[in-house]
Amino acid sequence: MRAAALCLVALPLLSCSSGRGDGLPGPPGEQGPPGAPGSPEGSAQSGTRIKSVTLTRTTPDGLRVTYNHSLRDSVLEADCLPGSAEDGVIRCIPYPRAPISPDYFLNSACAEQVATVNHSCDRETPKYAYVELPPGEDVCIAPTRTYRLGAQVQPSTFYRKDGPGCVVIDRTTADALAKGGRWFAVGAALAPGDLVPLTETKTVQ
Repeated sequence: MRAAALCLVALPLLSCSSGRGDGLPGPPGEQGPPGAPGSPEGSAQSGTRIKSVTLTRTTPDGLRVTYNHSLRDSVLEADCLPGSAEDGVIRCIPYPRAPISPDYFLNSACAEQVATVNHSCDRETPKYAYVELPPGEDVCIAPTRTYRLGAQVQPSTFYRKDGPGCVVIDRTTADALAKGGRWFAVGAALAPGDLVPLTETKTVQ
């Protein structure tokens, strides 16, 4: 009975062993089946209007890395980034945009706004311009109003507001401003509804 009991105890051990009986490990087994697909974290799916833009970087030694680079508004034909529109809603705001000067104008009524594009910083001429608006009491990020960028202009004279009036800027200042970048007229403003709203969802893994 005792011998039988010892055999019963030893059988499970033998059935789980993969050794060769001489105390040395056996040869490696066959490769197992492929694992489950990885997590889709960081993946992107284009919509009917807002498209996902990827950026791929490669090196001569074979590296290839693809990033979710940006978003593109296929209707406005411009890349866009999340930003606060003038209605306070986070929307896909066209990017890059040329800043509209809050101080200088093209006409003597100080009614024609002017935008500037820096010579060295902007690789391509933006299609849109913007002004920053005062933030509301419950808004941490200043909203912006987006405009279409007009034609390039070469003003010989700039104007600025002086109280209720509008005055010509002195020639020295005007020349310095004109050399600071390329100047563009400002077109029509885009309504907030012209920009696609974005919803952000945070997931803690």
